[in-house]
Amino acid sequence: MGGSPILPAPTVAMAALMLLLVLLAPPVTVAKGSGLSVGFYKKLCPKAEKVVRRTVTKAFEKEPGTPADIIRLFFHDCFVRGCDASVLLESTPGSMAERDSKANNPSLDGFEVISDAKETLEKLCPQTVSCADILALAARDGAFLASGLDYAVPTGRRDGLVSKEAEVLPSVPHPDFNHSQLVENFTAKGFTAEEMVTLSGAHTIGTSHCSSFTDRLYNFSQGGALSTDPALPAAYAARLKEKCPPETAAQNDTTMVQLDDVTPFVMDNQYYKNLLDGTVALRSDVALMESPDSAALVELYAREPAEYWAKRFVAAMVKVSEMEVLTGGQGEIRLNCSKADEGRKFILEFSEEGDMLHVIRGGPWQYRDDAFLVEMLHPGADPAAVPFTHVPMWVQFREIPFYLLTKKMARRLADEVGTLIMIDNKSRGSIFDKFLRARVQLPLYTDLQKFLKLEDKITGEEVQVQLRYERLPNFYLFCGFIGHMEARCDLHPTARKIDVSQDLRVPAVHFDDPRAWYLAEDMGQPRYRNGVEVFGPWRPAAPTASPSSQITAVAKVADEVAKLSVNSNKNVNSDKPASTTSAATSSNTTAEAVETDTVLGVSTPSAAGGNIVWGSSGSCDS
Repeated sequence: MGGSPILPAPTVAMAALMLLLVLLAPPVTVAKGSGLSVGFYKKLCPKAEKVVRRTVTKAFEKEPGTPADIIRLFFHDCFVRGCDASVLLESTPGSMAERDSKANNPSLDGFEVISDAKETLEKLCPQTVSCADILALAARDGAFLASGLDYAVPTGRRDGLVSKEAEVLPSVPHPDFNHSQLVENFTAKGFTAEEMVTLSGAHTIGTSHCSSFTDRLYNFSQGGALSTDPALPAAYAARLKEKCPPETAAQNDTTMVQLDDVTPFVMDNQYYKNLLDGTVALRSDVALMESPDSAALVELYAREPAEYWAKRFVAAMVKVSEMEVLTGGQGEIRLNCSKADEGRKFILEFSEEGDMLHVIRGGPWQYRDDAFLVEMLHPGADPAAVPFTHVPMWVQFREIPFYLLTKKMARRLADEVGTLIMIDNKSRGSIFDKFLRARVQLPLYTDLQKFLKLEDKITGEEVQVQLRYERLPNFYLFCGFIGHMEARCDLHPTARKIDVSQDLRVPAVHFDDPRAWYLAEDMGQPRYRNGVEVFGPWRPAAPTASPSSQITAVAKVADEVAKLSVNSNKNVNSDKPASTTSAATSSNTTAEAVETDTVLGVSTPSAAGGNIVWGSSGSCDS
């Protein structure tokens, strides 16, 4: 491995080949069942909801407009990519984030409240509570502080990795929408027209920038002339003009007015009363009166006690909180709500295609027994958008009748475990203990399978095929998840019974890759020459080797690597990995190539603490 050193993401080198790496370290919280549930953090982080409420309350005591800020922040997050906290991510060079869309900047606020809660929770329960959950809980707590409304919020969301400014305007309702446009926008997100009217009641608190409605004050077209919207009561229009002179129409103007100037900091049904009186500033609010059905609901909410609307508002807010959520192994748990994969993504550059192919085919790579995952990253691709959902692994299928040790059976069994990459065609094991062997993309965040059952059509008996995994990374004995650990498992202590065994992990069989001789010995079985066990030159043959012999071994490494060459068009295995051939054959690997091959890596805090960086030290040892 040579070329450039590790580059921090989101830098994307313009390279011919790229790989993406992620260290699947234990502190990843994954709920078995992969769904939302009330009280998700009851065991994982018991004080999580209390911390969020305390943080929001503290902010509310300083600024009474905090509830409105957070509820709007939550709404704008969920309407773009779902409730994944993508609205919290900051823009990076060459990539504008949602928060910098003109629909959000400068009008969105409340970011610091979520950051404060996250900072406290990271100290209390590291990398456990997602920013998406913090935002959903904070919106609930804001409603509670402004109205006394309290309700249960299902949690278990994970944070998104992508935030794009261009996706905001097509997703969120605009302040100048008419009724048809509002209905189209809400129904596209799965809401009814009734729920649209109900959620609009959030405008009973909060503010609006003058630029969102100055057209109604100065540029309303009527009979070819520009004037004030006649739907605005004269006295109300005069008050708005006093606060919002013509110059406040500029997009970057920060002048704001209260949406409800009767009870501006209380969530009640005053908004609907204002609608009936015409004393609302936004065109989209007035639009609710354009439809008889919507207007009738406005009148109902205005006439009935505030609790009548509040009950329906709570149900609609819970529905919003469940929009397109990420759960289980999707997304991540951010360390910093404004940055995806902060401090854990890296780009590695190669000068030889063969080295990159070796990294792809040589996995699963490990650091302190944690999986180091690898994905292809194509030129121009966004590193943050590449998902890590599988780990490649050689799987052994044992205790199979000898007449079933066929390539067809290997494919069938491999398909039951994951996605087949390739089959090892050579016989393995002794004559009394042969087994099939296949390289499989093993799905993460699912239980490791211990055995498979198949029917022997010759004898009619059921055969239980035992599974063994070569170089199996850390996994939790209770739930069988790779990269999991006890402190992050959501199983109740009384339900924590050993379900899998360390026996699932077996030594690796020697690879067919002709360069496998120089891998670290724990990558494969030791080789024998004239009856003597021989190791590759990466390590001395014996632990007691003298310094001089170690220096000789290092010299051998340099000598052998200098001679080493790999023909990317040569099929080193009988079944070539389909996932690597397309990119490999399109690359320039001659000595004159000026482009470099790039690997992007991600590390998370390991069990021993600290962040791990896989550097270009020249060693392929994991």
